[in-house]
Order: sequence, then structure tokens, then C-alpha cells
Amino acid sequence: MSNLLPFTPKQSKAFRPFIFVDTLFVHDKESFFVMGLCENKRTIHISDETLALPKAQQRHVISEMVRSHFKGSGGTLPVWKEIHYYRFFHTAKNAWVFDVSGTFLYESQEELPARATAKVDGKEFELN
Repeated sequence: MSNLLPFTPKQSKAFRPFIFVDTLFVHDKESFFVMGLCENKRTIHISDETLALPKAQQRHVISEMVRSHFKGSGGTLPVWKEIHYYRFFHTAKNAWVFDVSGTFLYESQEELPARATAKVDGKEFELN
């Protein structure tokens, strides 16, 4: 019996830095299900290579990603509407805030943004 490993509950996913595309969205008539399907449009994932860079270089790469995303999106996101800011959460409580041109504005201590989810029979879905 000594060969058995103790059972440990599944741990939640560790925090991973990301860019949140901030539209200053206020819910009006939008379907919660559709919002959940489109939630991934408000998140930009960061590569391991970028995360391994020194902070000054990270800031430059994030700035370029912001400029590229804003240009590619035309300044709007389906469901979420007009893009106002980009927030790079480098920790679960700290974000670098950029304007839509990729200019770093300030560092903010804040909670992670709320996420919308779309579930059917307990399984989450999102649009790609």
C-alpha cells in the first residue's frame, strides 16, 4: 500500500498573463449566451517567448500587439462594441493599461475582468 500516491483534488488553472480588450461594455439587451460565445474575442493570449522577455521588452511587444489588434479589428468587437483600452494583466491583480494606439498609460491594481460563458448541458462553448 505504500506505493499509492495520495489523492489530491484537481487544482484550478494557474494564472497566465493575457491582454484584456476593454470596450467599457455595459449589458443592455445582448443575449448572455451570445456574450459567452464571443467572450474569447476580449482576450489576447501572450506567447511564452514574450513572457520570458525583460519587462521593458515585454511592454514594447505588448504595445505592438495592441496596435496590430486595434487595426485588424477596425476598433470594434462583435457584441462588445467599441474598443477603448487594452489591459495587460501580468499578474492576477496588476495590469498595464494601453490606449488603442499602443501607448502605455499607467499600471493599475485591479481585479481580473468578469468573464461571460456559454454553457449547454454543463459544457462551455466559444466561437473561434
